[in-house]
Amino acid sequence: IDVNLKNVTILLYNTTSLVGSSNSTLSSFLVNNTYLLQTTYYFNATAYDLAENFNRTETRTIIIGVVNVSSCQGLLVPGDYILNQNVNSNLDCLNITANDVHLDCKGYKLTGNDIGPISQGNVLIGSIMEATKQYGTFGVFIDQVNHTLIKNCLITNFSAGIFSFETVNITLINNTIYNNTQYGIELLCSHNANVSRNVIYNNFYGFNLYHGDNTTSSHNLIYNNDVGIFNLNTNSSFFSHDRVYNNFY
Repeated sequence: IDVNLKNVTILLYNTTSLVGSSNSTLSSFLVNNTYLLQTTYYFNATAYDLAENFNRTETRTIIIGVVNVSSCQGLLVPGDYILNQNVNSNLDCLNITANDVHLDCKGYKLTGNDIGPISQGNVLIGSIMEATKQYGTFGVFIDQVNHTLIKNCLITNFSAGIFSFETVNITLINNTIYNNTQYGIELLCSHNANVSRNVIYNNFYGFNLYHGDNTTSSHNLIYNNDVGIFNLNTNSSFFSHDRVYNNFY
């Protein structure tokens, strides 16, 4: 018990207004909000002492239910995202920068307007993100996060269909990735990946693994790429029941 504590106030907002306010004289207490709609909410807490000094937490984000995606954007907070229409893009389309993002495209398509191939020549790994952002476009870019799921996406006409940089625990399942000028799927310095039941064709590199560990690839169909599978400086990569054919290499 904090004898100098006057009260703690927790405020809950949606995107437009205050939804609820809870107060307590205890330093630890539980707030239970029921019957909330499926949307995005924000909350913070403020503690006041008897001298009216106060300290406020950062404002945090909660997503209840799924978030519909109908345009190119950043997926910035954890949650379940569903693509609800085909989307065209002149630049990168979906950028994932939060842990625990699950993206289900429901069979809809991301279509780019590729500006040219990614260049990795003479680029240090620490600056590869800046280099690739300068020289290429991405259907889905996954940047230094944990626990990502991407499924049921059609991705075409980018420099890279799916590009993962320093991501851990990534699952790519049942995607169709084709006609991308450089990579279908690129896992760069990414670990613990499960890549299964994807169709990857007509890219320069179909499936590229570089500086990563513990990748499992199974039941993928990889064909008509310049390079079917490229695997460099990886450990414990396991390939099972993939069909790889009609690639130049």
